Amino acid sequence: MIKTVKMPSFGSDMAKGMVAEWRVKPGDTVHRGDVIATIETMKGLIDLEVFDEGVVEALLAPVGQQRQVGEPIAHLRLAGEAETAEVVEQSPEQAVEPDAIKAMPAPAQPKPAAGAMVRISPAARQRADNGPGSWGSTGGPW
Repeated sequence: MIKTVKMPSFGSDMAKGMVAEWRVKPGDTVHRGDVIATIETMKGLIDLEVFDEGVVEALLAPVGQQRQVGEPIAHLRLAGEAETAEVVEQSPEQAVEPDAIKAMPAPAQPKPAAGAMVRISPAARQRADNGPGSWGSTGGPW
């Protein structure tokens, strides 16, 4: 299976980037964590690592050419796959398995015991004293 490596977003304000240097060439074997390129953004140069093992099939973005975030920049044939494999693109939504997110338990929020003291800052206390309603209307045990 051929995986498409896309121009990553290294920040919320990044819309495009440029390959400043390829550190691999077609036919090179890469392993998880290997740096395959240096990407130039408005803020500087950032190394691009791969998250899969395989062989570099093609470099789609020439050095010095701007690419939009999400555009294909390289093809990687995953390890153990035949040379005539189909190209599979992975969208950002597919990158994280939804089942893994659902399986994570929500953090437990301890409830204060009835009649327990609740810590409150002086500013919050003044606001509660001077605001509409009373301490009891805020939902706290005070």
